[in-house]
Amino acid sequence: MNYINLSKAIKVAAATIGVVAATGSTAAFASFNFTGGNGTTGPNSDNQNTYSVTHGMTFNLNNYGVSNNTTEASVDTGILPVNDNTTVGNIWTGDTTIGGLFTNRINNGMISFSADPSNISVHLTNDTTGPNSENTNTVTIDNNTTANISNIADINNNIALDLNSGGVDVHNNTTVGTISTGDVSAHISVNNAANSGASNIDLSGLNGGNNVTVTGGNDLTGPNSSNTNDISVNNNTNLDVTNTANINNTLSANVDTGSSNINNNTTVGGFHGGSVNINFTSNNTAN
Repeated sequence: MNYINLSKAIKVAAATIGVVAATGSTAAFASFNFTGGNGTTGPNSDNQNTYSVTHGMTFNLNNYGVSNNTTEASVDTGILPVNDNTTVGNIWTGDTTIGGLFTNRINNGMISFSADPSNISVHLTNDTTGPNSENTNTVTIDNNTTANISNIADINNNIALDLNSGGVDVHNNTTVGTISTGDVSAHISVNNAANSGASNIDLSGLNGGNNVTVTGGNDLTGPNSSNTNDISVNNNTNLDVTNTANINNTLSANVDTGSSNINNNTTVGGFHGGSVNINFTSNNTAN
């Protein structure tokens, strides 16, 4: 009777796969080659070859990103008291220009898996077995992959503008020239990207033992003998992805270019209030 049992060597190889998966290696594990059988067995003998490979990979990825952008601008170019003068020339208040660019990128990036066996080759045979013998060759391969991915993004953009270019106070003057208040220009751009790439998951590296080559047979078996070759391959992949994005863009603008007080003057050349231009752009990409 020839009895070949490679289960111990296979278990060591399977443990090595677990280390590769745990370290996040992208290289596929080396091929498995099973060669075994029962040859020239005696009468009434019981011969078994059992091979078992369990390949398991658990991948837990939790990304939590918080971005808080707060901008407060208080600008005053117009509170100008001009009182109790005989002659006042022209009055100009300054212009106000506000520019801002906010770019937030959280939890962006493709996730790829590659840690499974590349090739599995199995060759089993029962040859020249004795009468009334029972010969069994069994190979069981289990590939289990569990991936839990959670992406949580919290982005808050708060922009508060308090701009004044028009509060001119002109009282009790004999002659006043032209009064012009300044312009206000605000350009705010907000770009938020959260979890946009993390939803792109590449599972092409999970071969799952799909490349399996099996050869087997029973040859010259004795009378009343039972000869069995069993091959079982199970591939299980569980993927759980949760993406949560909370994006808040808030703009508060208090703009004054025209609240000027012009009273009790003999002659005033003219008054020109400034213009207001606010451009607010928000682009959000999530999940």
